[in-house]
Amino acid sequence: MVNTILEVLWEANISLAVLAIVYLAFLRRLTHFSWNRMFLLMAPVVSLLIAVINIEVEEVVAIISQSSASLSDLFPHEALVEMEEETIGETSWFNGLLTQVPFVLVLVALLGAVASGVQLLWQLLRLRSELMKNSEFLREQGVYLNNRFKTAFAFGRRIYLPEAFLELPQTELQKVIAHEQAHLDLRHGLDNVLMTILKPLFWYNPIFWFIHRELRLVHEFQADEACNQNECESDYSTLLLKLSAPGLTNSLVHPFSKNLIKKRVTKLNQLKSPIMKKVLFLITVPVVGMLFYAFSVQYVTKTVVTNEPSSEVKPFILPIEAGAITKISPFGLRSDPLNESRKFHSGIDFVAQKGVPVIAAGSGVVTKVEHSMEGYGMHLEITHENGLVSRYAHLDQFAVEQGQRVQQGSLIAYNGNTGRSTGPHLHFEVLRNDSTLDPEMFLEVPEISVNEDRLKVNKDELVIIIDAAHGGEDLGNHDYGISEKELALEYAVALREKLQDKNYTVKMVRTSDENVTLKERTDMSTGEVEALLISIHFNAADSSDAHGVEIYVPQDQDIRREKSSRYACILDNLIEQQGIDTRGIKSAPYWIVNKSECPAVLVELGFLSSAQDRENLRSADHKAKLVEALNGN
Repeated sequence: MVNTILEVLWEANISLAVLAIVYLAFLRRLTHFSWNRMFLLMAPVVSLLIAVINIEVEEVVAIISQSSASLSDLFPHEALVEMEEETIGETSWFNGLLTQVPFVLVLVALLGAVASGVQLLWQLLRLRSELMKNSEFLREQGVYLNNRFKTAFAFGRRIYLPEAFLELPQTELQKVIAHEQAHLDLRHGLDNVLMTILKPLFWYNPIFWFIHRELRLVHEFQADEACNQNECESDYSTLLLKLSAPGLTNSLVHPFSKNLIKKRVTKLNQLKSPIMKKVLFLITVPVVGMLFYAFSVQYVTKTVVTNEPSSEVKPFILPIEAGAITKISPFGLRSDPLNESRKFHSGIDFVAQKGVPVIAAGSGVVTKVEHSMEGYGMHLEITHENGLVSRYAHLDQFAVEQGQRVQQGSLIAYNGNTGRSTGPHLHFEVLRNDSTLDPEMFLEVPEISVNEDRLKVNKDELVIIIDAAHGGEDLGNHDYGISEKELALEYAVALREKLQDKNYTVKMVRTSDENVTLKERTDMSTGEVEALLISIHFNAADSSDAHGVEIYVPQDQDIRREKSSRYACILDNLIEQQGIDTRGIKSAPYWIVNKSECPAVLVELGFLSSAQDRENLRSADHKAKLVEALNGN
């Protein structure tokens, strides 16, 4: 929500800046005042509409085909790619501060808007009070006399004069009254009301204040023109200079003479703009169109399912070694991880740590190497002899150059997090004739899925070791009104009962509030042929926005890592099926998963620093869902 508000404000202010430039460059010097007035009035309104309106347009037809093998069997799905962390539940104070920046910006904007609104209301009430107490109606002139102010002005449907103005010659007094009456007839007060309403939304933007100031100046030009028809400009200019006074500092009124005298006198003596120059206002149409296109139009890819046959041997291999992949985000419709809108995902995201080697999926020629920090970030493309093009995006470093011929499996780059990305991953696309294809239909099934025998588990012999984190003097996270060591034991006991009901053999690292060393915890896995160690923790972070379940597996690329990842995938999918948010599968140098002799997973069941997670973790229903997911199938 915070990011959405910031995006709207950003787009509105960019649009307002562009329109202000158009006004300065082409329209400001024109004397077609009613047209200038309309432009200045509509500029902030149109800018807001551009920022708020979203129009979806169908773009490129994407061809999807079902492949014989599915990566879903190997890796869990995730649309939101999270940053890998070196330590559980800890973020640097600087990163924590950065996460609060959007919230702080929105809060400042809102507080400023409230202050602006209060100020304007105070001005209105104070002005009304002054006018009601000290005004006297002069029937013969049709105006109100008020000596609290040094100049004439119009407010509401009334004209106010200081008593000193009655000493003016009758012709001059009538000009002053005619000027203020012109403000009333032209309904400039309504313009002031509209800008007053918009001011809290743009109070921090100097461009808005420029627009507002220009509008009030155009009001004076219009009034001067209306009451000075067929009169001598020099006489009227002399009157303006004669009555020049500090006036009022209130945006709701139109004082006859203030600090705009020089501009008004200059404009009075300026040659009138030819009617043909009204054509310049048409420049606004393409400019507004381009702004709508840039900020309001979102392209949605229309998908068409085809039955393109796949060959016996797939032409591509995985662009990242299977053991380094912790999660994937598949091809097709998904929720955009940055703004949660429903969009088409034109490739497959392979989540892996930064710096992991990226290899050529097939032999070909590198036809594009793009150094960019936006969109795809640093990315490259390889054109293959079969007419296909493979694209590799969000890279950290390149290992090839444009025009270079590469062989299948050769190093081409290193995985990164550049461009429009929320965490380290490789975005992999396959294209033919500029249309995106489902990459999975071209990918050879990796060895990890072929050699299934080594991953098979005998459930009858499976021993599940449950580690309730911390205990005794080791309190764990305890600064949020919940004790991690107590909550971990509570969930561990509930999980044991559920597993025993399914006739699993269960071992508990601790069953009470006792001190257990890390070595003692992993020693329980010694000699276990078929076993899984589940270590239960609860996370914490500097940012209260962090929430959801995280799962950690060993770092070493071996069969224990493969089995641990398989268990982690199963648990992650089961947790998602329960409607609980997950933050992905990660690897980290933690003793409990790296020193265990059997496959091991460390599960962070939520963030105690998150009010949302704390409430859920106290809930019996949420606890039952988590325990149901953790006991597996």
